[in-house]
Amino acid sequence: MNRIRILATSNINGQIDSQNECSNTTEYMGLARLKPLVDSLRDEDTLLIDNGDSLYGSPLGLFHMTVHPEDINPVSLAMKDMQYDYINIGSHDFAFGRKALQRHLDTVGADCTANNILYRDEPYGATYAIREIGGYKIAIFSIVSVQSQLHIRKDMRRGFRFSDPIASAKRTIELLRTIEKPDYIICMYSSGLEKNPSSNMPIQCSTDENQGLRILNEVRGIDVLIAASEDGSCSTKYHDTLVIQVASSGKELACVDIHTDSRTIEPHILKADCEPDAEVFESWDSEYCEYQKWLDSPVGMTDSDLLNQNTYSAMPALAAAMNSFQQSLTQTDISSVSIPADAPGMHSEITMRDLACLYLMNDCVCIVELTGQLLRQYIEKTAEFLTVHDERITAVPSALNCNVRSFDWISGIQYTINVANDIGHRVSSLKKDGQDIQDSDTFTLSIPYARLSGSDGYRILRDAKLRGMTEASCFSNALTYIQKEKCIHASEDNNVLIEKI
Repeated sequence: MNRIRILATSNINGQIDSQNECSNTTEYMGLARLKPLVDSLRDEDTLLIDNGDSLYGSPLGLFHMTVHPEDINPVSLAMKDMQYDYINIGSHDFAFGRKALQRHLDTVGADCTANNILYRDEPYGATYAIREIGGYKIAIFSIVSVQSQLHIRKDMRRGFRFSDPIASAKRTIELLRTIEKPDYIICMYSSGLEKNPSSNMPIQCSTDENQGLRILNEVRGIDVLIAASEDGSCSTKYHDTLVIQVASSGKELACVDIHTDSRTIEPHILKADCEPDAEVFESWDSEYCEYQKWLDSPVGMTDSDLLNQNTYSAMPALAAAMNSFQQSLTQTDISSVSIPADAPGMHSEITMRDLACLYLMNDCVCIVELTGQLLRQYIEKTAEFLTVHDERITAVPSALNCNVRSFDWISGIQYTINVANDIGHRVSSLKKDGQDIQDSDTFTLSIPYARLSGSDGYRILRDAKLRGMTEASCFSNALTYIQKEKCIHASEDNNVLIEKI
């Protein structure tokens, strides 16, 4: 057979089964659905590779590292069963530190090819790997993006050092050309393309860096670039490189067929619509039962439901409560949170499921100092994610191709957003304790680390002065607060007015 096949997964995000525990729906996703698809496509001329961000991003990841932090992650066992050949590392894989990451790599057993990471000045992954298939030499290497590095808490990446991914890719290509002379070069890149390079249409939220496009423009010699994305999938040819990325949580599988006779490369994005493989569940059957009990275990009460209703006229009681959790820990002037799109909120009997869906990642709370001018720019940025649809104010992912969680709610100040105004001119009023905020005023702000890192296009927040960060994660802080208070008072914060006129 004159065909080499590359199968690739990206951003599994701790999703083994097809159950979305936050929305309580069954979906076509997860490793259990991907495995039979992989088995049906794999032959002796096939490589299976993973592009990182495998472990965390679902309630399962949070449960495992909360209850069984020293045990092997069920995701690692499922991936071991699928027999991956090579693996990259993403920012989420660092969420609980090096020991958890190393345990994952050791368990899966695939060669780590993340070549721009050093740990204590020693390479953490191989510079590249070489496989001969059908008489052709295939080179595989992986790079971790600059943006991914910013998402990793400093305490979780202690001892690690990251070199520039573009410079690393150039050096690797030169080494391969000089020493190995492979027939095909495959590169895994642990972040996504912000725009389709051929159509220039948005694929995911802008970070103003778009390093994926820089790689395509500046690094020549890559035959296939496998990118990673939380927001969307695409495949296209740009210059001489075939680039492909698939949706997260195991919803899709990338399949790249290299036809050696014609020297053509054919991409496929395949849906995870197979029946789940029962054997995948055997490796964590006992933990699964414990996991379900943990999700349903009560942690406290509210005097009324604080549900995620996706309303955008005033700050919902859910956001106000989340901000109160943060400020109880940090004692800052103001506080900011976002609500994940799938999170149900907090019911009158708050469960672990409610909290896990609000705080999926092991994110700490940062304390920053910012000026009134930067605060206004921040609110203008979050106002970009609002639009008017059917006479209702909403945050529509298709507007900027971003998840609804990109919109932030801020407590401790009073402000008005007019969605009818042009982007960049939507904040019509900004006050603190009834007084207009001046550009030169300074405030302390508590905010989750992921947002401060510049995620979802909030690069402006990197200009804020970091004053400290909590040891406790957002999840553990909220849990401690609720268990201490026992009952959370549900009240909307009337500090925000969002208009459409």
